[in-house]
Amino acid sequence: MLKMAKKILITTVLVCSIITTCLVAPAFAGSASVYISSSSAVVGDNISVSVSITGNVAYYDVTLSYDSSYLKYASSSSTSDFFNLTDYGSGMRLIGNCNSGETNHYCTITFQTLSTGTTTISPTVNEIVSADKTVATSGASAGSVTISSPPTASSDADLVDMSISPGSLSPSFSSGTT
Repeated sequence: MLKMAKKILITTVLVCSIITTCLVAPAFAGSASVYISSSSAVVGDNISVSVSITGNVAYYDVTLSYDSSYLKYASSSSTSDFFNLTDYGSGMRLIGNCNSGETNHYCTITFQTLSTGTTTISPTVNEIVSADKTVATSGASAGSVTISSPPTASSDADLVDMSISPGSLSPSFSSGTT
């Protein structure tokens, strides 16, 4: 009788151990990617940069770093159900989530360009949670912005090479006549 009780006890402990191990075993997290598009503009113009957060994503918290001597935040929009952007002058924090079943998130951020040169917008993933509520492994890709000088106006306003086709100009063009 004592041997039978020991066998039942050992069997019960083993079964409970197996069940407990299965219940608390770590879940395999999904994966996600953060991608920043590259762009180019003339100094003084506004540019739009796309931020794509793809994968089976339910929630994201991403910081973007940029050089405030080249770019100044102007506005943003997002496809996320909830989206919050906080600009810090040389960086910003994007927090968003989705409850409607969309698991890819897209955000457009508009910057005013301030000076010529090339600069980078770099993402740092603080946290991404996949739709199955596990922390997702993630990768991130920076984007570059090339800002050029505005074109210079020609100092030749004589329009010497101007022609009208078909026909002729009467009276003839004169650079001294306004």
